[in-house]
Amino acid sequence: YREAINSYIDILAKYPNSPDNAEVLYQLSKAYEMEGEINNTEAMLKRLVTLHPDYSGVAEAHFRLGDIRFSHQDYRQAEVHYRASTRTESPQLSLNAHYMLGWALYKRGLFDDALESFALVLNRIMDSDGSATDQQGKPMLPDTLHSISLALVNIGGADKIDDVRGLRNKDWIWQVYENLGAYYLEKNRYADSAATYRHFVHRFPLDRRA
Repeated sequence: YREAINSYIDILAKYPNSPDNAEVLYQLSKAYEMEGEINNTEAMLKRLVTLHPDYSGVAEAHFRLGDIRFSHQDYRQAEVHYRASTRTESPQLSLNAHYMLGWALYKRGLFDDALESFALVLNRIMDSDGSATDQQGKPMLPDTLHSISLALVNIGGADKIDDVRGLRNKDWIWQVYENLGAYYLEKNRYADSAATYRHFVHRFPLDRRA
């Protein structure tokens, strides 16, 4: 990809004010990425989102910047880029951005905000019967439920489920309890596991799963 990189750099030097430079910067960032030059990849993506905010691929560029910052444990900047990426017309990219935004918030200890982000993902991929709405959402379902369990464990467990706005009045809420109870059981936290199931029974006594 070195020849391509040199060609793109040459184009940028010859036509610094061309409106087509957005695409050049995008392709240059890809070429650098294929060469494993992440610092240069990030630099090109930053130029792209700064100089060409209306470029059609700017949401993807923000997402890639978020991934780079996340891998460097710079979760605050990762949050900024993932949040920018959620404002895209691409449903799958927006879904992935909300999921990773949840993890950027989680890593900063903002568990309540992370839960709302994860809950938004569930609301988009979950049918009322508790299954994924489509093939794209299917692989995200167990990961998102697990992420919610991890966040809940950090703020008090099942007692905090009702505090998550995005989880209220959902037909599939049993999945959240079931996953959390199973997580506690796997960690040999038997009392917490039993308390989670008991909380569901008390909260939804008429549910057929109670």
